[in-house]
Amino acid sequence: MLLLANTIDPWQDLEKRVRSIIHANVKKATRDLCYKAFHTERETVQELYEKGEITREIAHNIRKDIALREALTIEENGY
Repeated sequence: MLLLANTIDPWQDLEKRVRSIIHANVKKATRDLCYKAFHTERETVQELYEKGEITREIAHNIRKDIALREALTIEENGY
């Protein structure tokens, strides 16, 4: 019985380490995706403004909204 217990422990330890690595990778990928999404939103607002499809005031308000959502995302997720 002792031999079996010692055999399982290294596998459990390995599983914990693998899960930890996967979790860290998923968290980083999620953070990167969020930053890319916010960046894309800002680029789109700028393009719409440059094309004259939205006013400067509307662009400003949308950018403030994006910044607020970004700050909340960072705060909530600890990025």
